[in-house]
Amino acid sequence: MKAQRSKIKIPPEGIETPLGYLYNPPGLGKQIISLVVSFFTAIFLGWVAGSIPGDISDFTKAIFYIPYILVFFFGYSAWIGWLNIIVFDTIRWSLIKTIFGYFLHKKKPSLIQEILPADEKVVEIMVRAQKATKTFFILSWPIGITGGIAVMFLKTTTSTAFLSLIVSVSTIAYGYTLSYFGRRGYLPFPDD
Repeated sequence: MKAQRSKIKIPPEGIETPLGYLYNPPGLGKQIISLVVSFFTAIFLGWVAGSIPGDISDFTKAIFYIPYILVFFFGYSAWIGWLNIIVFDTIRWSLIKTIFGYFLHKKKPSLIQEILPADEKVVEIMVRAQKATKTFFILSWPIGITGGIAVMFLKTTTSTAFLSLIVSVSTIAYGYTLSYFGRRGYLPFPDD
């Protein structure tokens, strides 16, 4: 027996909720394009930062790509983990009750709605999921600072303090940008 769930309608301007503002995410096509552009932005920023010192080896230039790519992948991984925690936290008790009911009383849930959260809880999950994109910005700080420190040990003709500042600030700015666009729904949810 397949149950029908109502689709939650989010107006184009979004919804104000008790937990914060819920942005209406763009279509999946725009989200995928944003994801691809975000990744290639990391590569572009690494290329720009690696081009500043001038005449350095290819290996040394490759080092400049690492902080941006780490922010992208670690930020996305942390976001996935945070989303799993949010979803489990929301459906935990109904899921545990259903599992124990099945094993102790051999009672199967009659409808999927007994397990799935109500529409209000789904909106709460969506707001919390959009807010969880701050993982990009949070992780960009230690990655940016560590990348800036690592750049100070390179042998270049350009000032290493200047390069360190460029790498640190641009990595943090990149993390903030990912967080900003993710909060507005431009990054696809990992489970879509």
